[in-house]
This record gives sequence, structure tokens and C-alpha cells, in this order.
Amino acid sequence: MARLVSLLGVFGDLLPTPLRQRVDLSAYAAKLQAHADLGLAVVGEDTAGLVAMYANDTSTLRAHIPVVAVLPGYRGLGLGAQLLRSALRLAASRGMQTIDLEVDRSNKPARLLYQANAFVIVERDERKLRMQRPVSQRDCGDSPMQRSHDGS
Repeated sequence: MARLVSLLGVFGDLLPTPLRQRVDLSAYAAKLQAHADLGLAVVGEDTAGLVAMYANDTSTLRAHIPVVAVLPGYRGLGLGAQLLRSALRLAASRGMQTIDLEVDRSNKPARLLYQANAFVIVERDERKLRMQRPVSQRDCGDSPMQRSHDGS
């Protein structure tokens, strides 16, 4: 759990409004550990990227990605796209029909990544965009994401 809290601190600080300003990181880590799947992008010895996804809503069959982040020194290497594809594969394997996420309006690289992966804007406010796309069988495949019970 301590490692997950640490990762949330590092990656959460990359967000336009840092995660630690919005939530208690320990409580959020416990929620993710209990209900979400986590994927890491590892380059050498460095954890360079993180994705978290909830793909357990069996009533609406909707998955949600609350976090996709890549450290600045590793951006432009395709790690964000790999993390996103990993989440899509897992959502498809779980039978989810749609997947959504929120992105800050000012985060143009992330918006372009999501649009390149067939996400469309379905809702807007002054700060954020909610984007969504269908999940299809084409998204299926082996996914390196896993439910995290030990924060790794």
C-alpha cells in the first residue's frame, strides 16, 4: 500500500490540479487497491507511467479510467498509448461496453492521444472534458494490467 501511495503522489502531482489537493492519497490508494486495476509502464528500473481503471460495473457495463500519467522524461515514447491500450484490452475482456475518462481542457497531448484512440467528447465544463468510446472485441487481447492487492 505504501508503494501505491507513493506512486499516486508522484503521478498525481503531474495533473493540472494535483491529486493530493483533491483527495487523501492513502484513502484513494485503498479504494484503488480494493476496486481498480492498475497498469504500470516500466522503463529499465523506473516506473515511468501509471494507469488505473475501474472495470467492474456489471449493471451499466461501463469502465472508467480515473488516472493515466507518464513522467515528463518519458513522454513521446508511446507509453501513454500502451497504457491506454492495456486498459482497453482489459475492459473488453471483462465485457464492458463503454469506457470513459476525464481530461483537463488544457492537456492537449492527452486529448490528442484519447482522440487517436477513438474517444469522443460527451460532456464539457469550464475545466474538464469527459470523453468516452465503445469497447469492442477488437480491443481484446492479453492485458498486462492486474488487480493490485499489494500496491504494485
